[in-house]
Amino acid sequence: MMIKLENIKKTYGKNENLQTVLSDVSLEIEKGSMVSVMGPSGSGKTSLLNIIGMLDNQYEGTYLLDGKEVLSESDEGKSVLRNEKIGFI
Repeated sequence: MMIKLENIKKTYGKNENLQTVLSDVSLEIEKGSMVSVMGPSGSGKTSLLNIIGMLDNQYEGTYLLDGKEVLSESDEGKSVLRNEKIGFI
């Protein structure tokens, strides 16, 4: 498997203004797969894609890319991975 997300949670704001946009999202995407993300406005599509694309590091849960934890990568390492492994249209 290439991409594996486990129990991803993404929130914005603080205290009484806290808004959860992703809650307990888990998915696996195999190498060579083509995936579309669809849903109504405000459902967390862009937040999910920003996490998968390693543009957003402020989330809870586990993101493995080729079996390696993404959050442990440096910014430079994430840039290399993005260039070599991730594509958006």
